[in-house]
Amino acid sequence: MDEPRTARRFLEALAPAQRSQFAAAPTLAQELAALWRAGKAAWPTITLTSEAFAEHLARVWAEGRALGDLSSAPGEDLYLACACATGDDDAAAAAFDDAYGSHMRAIAGRLDVAYDLRAEAVQRARAALLVAADGRPPKLAAYRGRGSLLAFVRIVTVRAGLELLRRREPSRGAEELDDAELLELDPELAYLRELYRGKFKAAFADAIAELDPRERTLLRYQLADGLSIDALAKIYGVHRATAARQLTRAREALARRTAALLRERLGLDSRELESVLRLVRSQLDLSAQRLL
Repeated sequence: MDEPRTARRFLEALAPAQRSQFAAAPTLAQELAALWRAGKAAWPTITLTSEAFAEHLARVWAEGRALGDLSSAPGEDLYLACACATGDDDAAAAAFDDAYGSHMRAIAGRLDVAYDLRAEAVQRARAALLVAADGRPPKLAAYRGRGSLLAFVRIVTVRAGLELLRRREPSRGAEELDDAELLELDPELAYLRELYRGKFKAAFADAIAELDPRERTLLRYQLADGLSIDALAKIYGVHRATAARQLTRAREALARRTAALLRERLGLDSRELESVLRLVRSQLDLSAQRLL
């Protein structure tokens, strides 16, 4: 491995705004080498040059990160994802199947769908992860190292299953599932809940404090005190429909402010923000009951 050349390849692939920050780091070459060696040791059957790996890291991992984050990057997962995304090494696809095939079948098996749909979900998820289609790269090319590759694979598998379910039984789309069932079936929410647990609680508390007093009181009446829409309408002297609209606005304001705080504090991109917003909405009632 040529460490200086690997570091140059990494820097050349970075966005200009980040290049100077990483270029000034004296340990960049060593950090990149350590990640590449960890991946090579974990997947000895895969052929992936350090330069190709470094370029991949610059494209998918480095945005919003600093050199100090390299030491905690999931090098083994990123190495496998990179090798699979290139599509040049059959050994990479075989290694992926060996490592994740059983997990994909297990998560598909938990979906409340017919057996044939479970098998098809696994097939579709595998194809989406490993095969470029319609000018789009395989989904593994989008794995950014935020969390484990296993969680990423589970997300793709669940989405494949739910998409098939929506096509066959439109009335049973994911939007029809209640929060508890969706959390059970959607590893993305479960994963985000664990990953951001502490920061979520802090952001939620701050968002509640920033609510308009009327919004905060409305939420407390419903979530903490268990009052119905009719009771709220009577308290405020408004029509039932008006009370319902006000409550909906208060809930959405709380969810969006919590998500916005998490975006600021965690440096999330727009796609990650949408996932976090789903998490906030799914946990709003329980979390608000504890804090209001």
